[in-house]
Amino acid sequence: MLIWQDVPLSSSGVENIPPDDTDSIRAVGQILRSFIARRQHHAALLLWCGGNELHEVAPEGYGRPMTVAHPLLAHLDAIVRERDPGRRFIPTTATGPRFYAHPQDLGKGILGNVHGPWKVWGTMAEWKEYWQKDDALFRAETGAPGAAPAEIIRQYAGDFEPFPISETSPVWRRPLTWWIEVDAFKAEHGREPQSLEEYVAWSQARQPDS
Repeated sequence: MLIWQDVPLSSSGVENIPPDDTDSIRAVGQILRSFIARRQHHAALLLWCGGNELHEVAPEGYGRPMTVAHPLLAHLDAIVRERDPGRRFIPTTATGPRFYAHPQDLGKGILGNVHGPWKVWGTMAEWKEYWQKDDALFRAETGAPGAAPAEIIRQYAGDFEPFPISETSPVWRRPLTWWIEVDAFKAEHGREPQSLEEYVAWSQARQPDS
């Protein structure tokens, strides 16, 4: 097992461009120096990374990943070259040249390290075709949502009722609600789930197929 160590910068689905003011550059640089001093002796440490999903804004939502042309990432790159020159620094992940592997780009040999997708879109047949055509060299992040066991959901629901499943429910609502797949359940069954247990069983069976 090898360690890919990020600096604590992340898009968090909110802001994808790192700060470029002097105070922020200095502060993040101090963090990286501390990381290197404390961790560079680990044999399993492979590389340093400037942060997660730092990319330009694009109409489709995923722009090109940031490079060391950005002043903060250039500063971090310089610190690694000075303090740990035997290891590689990459500005961010995904590294690109594309952030996301759009279906129309598959098979062109232009995909390096990409992120996503994170849930089934379209039909399951379309989803499987997407992965059969995949030619990305590396997918540093991908996933498929799956509901926790019903008893755990009920345990942590507190005073709130976990069913029906809704994006407006305090039990299910998160900063991002894309992982709630009730619409997919309805598309497959032609109706709403009849119980929490039914939805959980469907979701957990769907996840490994994804």
